[in-house]
Amino acid sequence: MRLIQNKASDDHRTAVAHVLEGAEQISIAVAFLKEGGARIIGLLLEARLKQGAKIEAFLGTDFYITEPRALAHLLAIKKRFGAFEMFLANGKTATFHPKSYVGRSEGQVRCLIGSANLTTGALTTNDEISILATVNSDEQLSSDLKVTFADFRESGSFQELDDLVLGQYASRHKDAERLRRKLEKELEDNFAAQFDLRRLNGFLRQYRADKTERSALAKRRTDRDKALKVQQLIADLGNAPRISKEMRSVFAENLSNLISSREPYQHLWHSGDIHRRGRRHSIIPRRRSHCSPRAGRQPNSRQNGVTSRCVS
Repeated sequence: MRLIQNKASDDHRTAVAHVLEGAEQISIAVAFLKEGGARIIGLLLEARLKQGAKIEAFLGTDFYITEPRALAHLLAIKKRFGAFEMFLANGKTATFHPKSYVGRSEGQVRCLIGSANLTTGALTTNDEISILATVNSDEQLSSDLKVTFADFRESGSFQELDDLVLGQYASRHKDAERLRRKLEKELEDNFAAQFDLRRLNGFLRQYRADKTERSALAKRRTDRDKALKVQQLIADLGNAPRISKEMRSVFAENLSNLISSREPYQHLWHSGDIHRRGRRHSIIPRRRSHCSPRAGRQPNSRQNGVTSRCVS
Protein backbone atom coordinates (compact mmCIF):
# COMPACT_ATOMS: atom_id res chain seq x y z
CA MET A 1 0.00 0.00 0.00
CA ARG A 2 1.35 3.44 -0.87
CA LEU A 3 0.36 7.03 -1.37
CA ILE A 4 -0.04 8.32 -4.91
CA GLN A 5 0.37 11.98 -5.79
CA ASN A 6 1.02 13.56 -9.13
CA LYS A 7 4.78 13.60 -8.88
CA ALA A 8 6.95 13.70 -11.96
CA SER A 9 7.91 10.05 -11.57
CA ASP A 10 4.69 8.64 -10.13
CA ASP A 11 1.35 10.18 -11.15
CA HIS A 12 -2.22 8.88 -11.12
CA ARG A 13 -2.06 7.96 -14.78
CA THR A 14 0.76 5.53 -14.03
CA ALA A 15 -1.07 4.20 -10.97
CA VAL A 16 -4.28 3.54 -12.95
CA ALA A 17 -2.27 1.69 -15.59
CA HIS A 18 -0.74 -0.42 -12.83
CA VAL A 19 -4.18 -1.28 -11.42
CA LEU A 20 -5.50 -2.37 -14.81
CA GLU A 21 -2.40 -4.24 -15.94
CA GLY A 22 -3.22 -7.92 -16.38
CA ALA A 23 -6.68 -7.47 -14.82
CA GLU A 24 -9.41 -9.90 -15.83
CA GLN A 25 -12.20 -7.87 -14.23
CA ILE A 26 -12.15 -4.09 -13.99
CA SER A 27 -14.48 -1.83 -12.02
CA ILE A 28 -14.34 1.96 -12.23
CA ALA A 29 -16.43 4.58 -10.43
CA VAL A 30 -15.75 8.29 -10.90
CA ALA A 31 -17.73 11.48 -10.42
CA PHE A 32 -16.43 13.29 -13.50
CA LEU A 33 -15.27 12.20 -16.95
CA LYS A 34 -13.69 14.61 -19.42
CA GLU A 35 -12.44 14.04 -22.94
CA GLY A 36 -8.75 13.98 -22.04
CA GLY A 37 -9.37 11.45 -19.29
CA ALA A 38 -11.56 9.37 -21.59
CA ARG A 39 -8.76 9.11 -24.14
CA ILE A 40 -6.24 8.10 -21.48
CA ILE A 41 -8.44 5.42 -19.91
CA GLY A 42 -9.85 4.37 -23.28
CA LEU A 43 -6.47 3.10 -24.49
CA LEU A 44 -5.96 1.10 -21.30
CA LEU A 45 -9.46 -0.39 -21.35
CA GLU A 46 -9.33 -1.29 -25.01
CA ALA A 47 -6.05 -3.13 -24.45
CA ARG A 48 -7.62 -5.19 -21.66
CA LEU A 49 -10.82 -5.84 -23.60
CA LYS A 50 -8.76 -7.31 -26.42
CA GLN A 51 -7.36 -9.72 -23.86
CA GLY A 52 -10.85 -10.80 -22.78
CA ALA A 53 -11.31 -8.68 -19.66
CA LYS A 54 -14.75 -7.70 -18.35
CA ILE A 55 -15.24 -4.05 -17.47
CA GLU A 56 -17.90 -2.06 -15.64
CA ALA A 57 -17.77 1.73 -15.30
CA PHE A 58 -20.08 3.95 -13.25
CA LEU A 59 -19.91 7.63 -14.20
CA GLY A 60 -21.34 10.64 -12.37
CA THR A 61 -23.25 13.50 -13.96
CA ASP A 62 -23.59 15.97 -11.09
CA PHE A 63 -23.13 19.64 -12.01
CA TYR A 64 -22.87 18.55 -15.68
CA ILE A 65 -19.08 18.46 -15.50
CA THR A 66 -18.89 15.10 -17.28
CA GLU A 67 -18.52 15.89 -20.98
CA PRO A 68 -20.74 14.33 -23.66
CA ARG A 69 -17.75 14.01 -26.02
CA ALA A 70 -15.93 11.97 -23.37
CA LEU A 71 -18.93 9.67 -22.99
CA ALA A 72 -19.17 9.32 -26.76
CA HIS A 73 -15.52 8.29 -26.94
CA LEU A 74 -15.98 5.46 -24.44
CA LEU A 75 -19.36 4.52 -25.89
CA ALA A 76 -17.67 3.89 -29.24
CA ILE A 77 -15.37 1.40 -27.50
CA LYS A 78 -18.32 -0.16 -25.69
CA LYS A 79 -20.08 -0.80 -29.00
CA ARG A 80 -17.11 -2.82 -30.19
CA PHE A 81 -16.77 -4.95 -27.07
CA GLY A 82 -19.76 -6.62 -25.46
CA ALA A 83 -17.82 -7.16 -22.23
CA PHE A 84 -17.72 -3.42 -21.56
CA GLU A 85 -20.66 -2.07 -19.52
CA MET A 86 -21.09 1.64 -18.84
CA PHE A 87 -23.60 3.20 -16.47
CA LEU A 88 -24.48 6.88 -16.20
CA ALA A 89 -25.82 8.33 -12.94
CA ASN A 90 -29.34 9.69 -13.30
CA GLY A 91 -28.86 12.38 -10.67
CA LYS A 92 -32.06 11.47 -8.84
CA THR A 93 -30.39 10.50 -5.57
CA ALA A 94 -27.36 11.66 -3.60
CA THR A 95 -24.36 13.19 -5.37
CA PHE A 96 -22.23 10.45 -6.93
CA HIS A 97 -18.68 11.34 -5.98
CA PRO A 98 -16.31 8.32 -5.78
CA LYS A 99 -12.94 8.00 -7.51
CA SER A 100 -12.16 4.29 -7.48
CA TYR A 101 -10.30 2.00 -9.88
CA VAL A 102 -10.24 -1.75 -9.24
CA GLY A 103 -8.48 -4.48 -11.19
CA ARG A 104 -8.99 -8.16 -10.37
CA SER A 105 -6.86 -11.04 -11.50
CA GLU A 106 -6.71 -14.59 -10.20
CA GLY A 107 -6.06 -14.45 -6.47
CA GLN A 108 -5.26 -10.72 -6.37
CA VAL A 109 -6.98 -7.34 -6.31
CA ARG A 110 -5.35 -3.99 -7.05
CA CYS A 111 -7.16 -0.75 -6.33
CA LEU A 112 -6.59 2.98 -6.47
CA ILE A 113 -8.96 4.97 -4.26
CA GLY A 114 -8.71 8.67 -3.57
CA SER A 115 -9.39 12.01 -5.23
CA ALA A 116 -8.60 11.59 -8.93
CA ASN A 117 -11.43 11.72 -11.46
CA LEU A 118 -11.03 10.76 -15.11
CA THR A 119 -9.66 14.07 -16.34
CA THR A 120 -6.25 14.88 -17.74
CA GLY A 121 -5.48 17.21 -14.85
CA ALA A 122 -6.54 14.73 -12.17
CA LEU A 123 -4.46 11.95 -13.70
CA THR A 124 -1.33 14.01 -14.32
CA THR A 125 -0.95 17.50 -12.83
CA ASN A 126 -3.60 18.36 -10.24
CA ASP A 127 -2.91 18.20 -6.53
CA GLU A 128 -4.43 14.81 -5.82
CA ILE A 129 -3.98 12.18 -3.11
CA SER A 130 -4.95 8.52 -3.45
CA ILE A 131 -4.05 5.15 -1.94
CA LEU A 132 -2.76 2.37 -4.17
CA ALA A 133 -3.22 -1.04 -2.60
CA THR A 134 -2.82 -4.70 -3.53
CA VAL A 135 -4.64 -7.38 -1.52
CA ASN A 136 -5.53 -11.03 -1.87
CA SER A 137 -8.94 -11.86 -3.31
CA ASP A 138 -10.10 -13.35 0.01
CA GLU A 139 -9.32 -10.25 2.08
CA GLN A 140 -11.98 -7.94 3.49
CA LEU A 141 -11.13 -5.00 1.22
CA SER A 142 -11.65 -7.18 -1.84
CA SER A 143 -15.05 -8.27 -0.55
CA ASP A 144 -16.07 -4.73 0.39
CA LEU A 145 -15.21 -3.40 -3.07
CA LYS A 146 -17.22 -6.15 -4.74
CA VAL A 147 -20.26 -5.36 -2.57
CA THR A 148 -19.91 -1.62 -3.24
CA PHE A 149 -20.00 -2.00 -7.01
CA ALA A 150 -22.88 -4.49 -6.77
CA ASP A 151 -24.79 -1.86 -4.78
CA PHE A 152 -24.17 0.72 -7.53
CA ARG A 153 -25.59 -1.67 -10.09
CA GLU A 154 -28.69 -2.49 -8.04
CA SER A 155 -29.38 0.99 -6.64
CA GLY A 156 -31.59 2.24 -9.47
CA SER A 157 -29.43 5.37 -9.63
CA PHE A 158 -27.87 4.56 -13.02
CA GLN A 159 -28.86 4.06 -16.64
CA GLU A 160 -26.86 1.89 -18.97
CA LEU A 161 -25.22 4.22 -21.46
CA ASP A 162 -26.43 4.05 -25.05
CA ASP A 163 -27.03 6.59 -27.82
CA LEU A 164 -30.42 7.63 -26.44
CA VAL A 165 -29.17 8.18 -22.89
CA LEU A 166 -26.15 10.05 -24.22
CA GLY A 167 -28.33 12.28 -26.40
CA GLN A 168 -30.57 13.19 -23.48
CA TYR A 169 -27.61 13.99 -21.28
CA ALA A 170 -25.91 16.01 -24.05
CA SER A 171 -29.03 18.19 -24.39
CA ARG A 172 -29.13 18.94 -20.67
CA HIS A 173 -25.37 19.50 -20.63
CA LYS A 174 -25.68 22.07 -23.43
CA ASP A 175 -28.27 24.04 -21.47
CA ALA A 176 -26.15 23.84 -18.33
CA GLU A 177 -23.06 25.07 -20.19
CA ARG A 178 -24.96 28.06 -21.57
CA LEU A 179 -26.17 29.02 -18.11
CA ARG A 180 -22.72 28.41 -16.62
CA ARG A 181 -21.04 30.71 -19.13
CA LYS A 182 -23.63 33.39 -18.44
CA LEU A 183 -23.11 33.10 -14.68
CA GLU A 184 -19.32 33.10 -15.03
CA LYS A 185 -19.48 36.29 -17.08
CA GLU A 186 -21.73 37.94 -14.52
CA LEU A 187 -19.38 36.91 -11.72
CA GLU A 188 -16.36 38.14 -13.67
CA ASP A 189 -18.03 41.49 -14.32
CA ASN A 190 -19.03 41.73 -10.67
CA PHE A 191 -15.53 40.95 -9.43
CA ALA A 192 -14.04 43.44 -11.89
CA ALA A 193 -16.29 46.15 -10.45
CA GLN A 194 -15.10 45.46 -6.93
CA PHE A 195 -11.90 46.82 -5.51
CA ASP A 196 -9.21 44.16 -5.26
CA LEU A 197 -7.51 44.50 -1.88
CA ARG A 198 -4.51 42.63 -3.25
CA ARG A 199 -3.73 45.72 -5.34
CA LEU A 200 -3.26 47.94 -2.29
CA ASN A 201 0.45 47.20 -1.96
CA GLY A 202 0.94 48.12 -5.60
CA PHE A 203 -0.87 51.41 -5.12
CA LEU A 204 1.20 52.11 -2.02
CA ARG A 205 4.42 51.54 -3.94
CA GLN A 206 3.23 53.87 -6.70
CA TYR A 207 2.33 56.53 -4.17
CA ARG A 208 5.68 56.31 -2.39
CA ALA A 209 7.50 56.66 -5.71
CA ASP A 210 5.50 59.76 -6.68
CA LYS A 211 6.92 62.87 -4.99
CA THR A 212 4.11 65.03 -6.32
CA GLU A 213 1.42 62.83 -4.76
CA ARG A 214 3.25 62.67 -1.44
CA SER A 215 3.62 66.43 -1.40
CA ALA A 216 -0.07 66.87 -2.25
CA LEU A 217 -1.13 64.55 0.58
CA ALA A 218 1.10 66.39 3.04
CA LYS A 219 -0.52 69.68 1.97
CA ARG A 220 -4.03 68.21 2.38
CA ARG A 221 -3.15 67.12 5.89
CA THR A 222 -1.83 70.57 6.77
CA ASP A 223 -4.85 72.24 5.19
CA ARG A 224 -7.18 69.97 7.14
CA ASP A 225 -5.65 71.08 10.43
CA LYS A 226 -5.86 74.72 9.40
CA ALA A 227 -9.45 74.25 8.25
CA LEU A 228 -10.48 72.90 11.64
CA LYS A 229 -9.16 76.04 13.30
CA VAL A 230 -11.00 78.25 10.81
CA GLN A 231 -14.19 76.27 11.36
CA GLN A 232 -13.77 76.84 15.08
CA LEU A 233 -13.66 80.59 14.51
CA ILE A 234 -16.81 80.40 12.37
CA ALA A 235 -18.57 78.28 14.99
CA ASP A 236 -17.77 80.85 17.68
CA LEU A 237 -19.66 83.48 15.67
CA GLY A 238 -22.83 81.54 16.31
CA ASN A 239 -22.63 82.35 20.01
CA ALA A 240 -23.05 86.09 19.43
CA PRO A 241 -26.53 87.53 20.21
CA ARG A 242 -26.52 89.34 16.87
CA ILE A 243 -24.36 89.36 13.76
CA SER A 244 -22.68 92.72 13.29
CA LYS A 245 -21.24 94.06 10.06
CA GLU A 246 -17.75 93.38 11.38
CA MET A 247 -18.64 89.79 12.29
CA ARG A 248 -20.18 89.29 8.86
CA SER A 249 -16.87 90.41 7.37
CA VAL A 250 -14.95 87.98 9.61
CA PHE A 251 -17.30 85.20 8.57
CA ALA A 252 -16.87 85.96 4.86
CA GLU A 253 -13.08 86.11 5.25
CA ASN A 254 -12.88 82.79 7.05
CA LEU A 255 -15.33 81.10 4.71
CA SER A 256 -13.31 82.29 1.73
CA ASN A 257 -10.21 80.75 3.29
CA LEU A 258 -12.07 77.47 3.35
CA ILE A 259 -13.62 77.43 -0.11
CA SER A 260 -11.93 79.94 -2.38
CA SER A 261 -8.91 79.20 -4.56
CA ARG A 262 -8.45 82.85 -5.51
CA GLU A 263 -5.63 84.90 -4.08
CA PRO A 264 -5.11 85.66 -1.26
CA TYR A 265 -7.32 82.92 0.17
CA GLN A 266 -6.01 79.54 1.32
CA HIS A 267 -8.60 77.12 -0.18
CA LEU A 268 -8.41 74.79 2.82
CA TRP A 269 -11.43 72.76 1.75
CA HIS A 270 -10.65 70.88 -1.44
CA SER A 271 -14.09 69.55 -2.45
CA GLY A 272 -17.67 68.99 -1.35
CA ASP A 273 -21.17 70.25 -2.09
CA ILE A 274 -21.30 72.82 0.68
CA HIS A 275 -17.90 74.19 -0.36
CA ARG A 276 -19.31 75.24 -3.74
CA ARG A 277 -22.06 77.42 -2.26
CA GLY A 278 -19.99 80.15 -0.64
CA ARG A 279 -21.98 83.15 -1.85
CA ARG A 280 -25.18 81.84 -0.29
CA HIS A 281 -23.34 81.15 2.96
CA SER A 282 -22.17 84.74 3.21
CA ILE A 283 -25.78 85.90 2.95
CA ILE A 284 -26.91 83.85 5.93
CA PRO A 285 -23.82 83.58 8.17
CA ARG A 286 -25.67 82.73 11.40
CA ARG A 287 -27.26 79.63 9.87
CA ARG A 288 -23.96 78.53 8.34
CA SER A 289 -21.97 79.15 11.49
CA HIS A 290 -23.74 76.17 13.01
CA CYS A 291 -22.37 74.02 10.22
CA SER A 292 -18.93 74.31 11.80
CA PRO A 293 -19.44 72.53 15.13
CA ARG A 294 -16.75 72.33 17.71
CA ALA A 295 -14.49 69.41 16.87
CA GLY A 296 -15.93 66.04 17.86
CA ARG A 297 -19.04 67.31 19.63
CA GLN A 298 -21.70 66.21 17.15
CA PRO A 299 -22.08 62.44 16.69
CA ASN A 300 -23.09 62.75 13.04
CA SER A 301 -20.22 65.07 12.11
CA ARG A 302 -18.14 63.99 9.14
CA GLN A 303 -14.83 65.05 7.60
CA ASN A 304 -13.88 68.65 8.39
CA GLY A 305 -16.71 68.77 10.96
CA VAL A 306 -19.49 69.22 8.40
CA THR A 307 -22.75 67.41 9.02
CA SER A 308 -25.23 66.25 6.43
CA ARG A 309 -27.83 68.49 8.05
CA CYS A 310 -25.88 71.55 6.93
CA VAL A 311 -26.20 70.82 3.21
CA SER A 312 -29.23 72.54 1.67
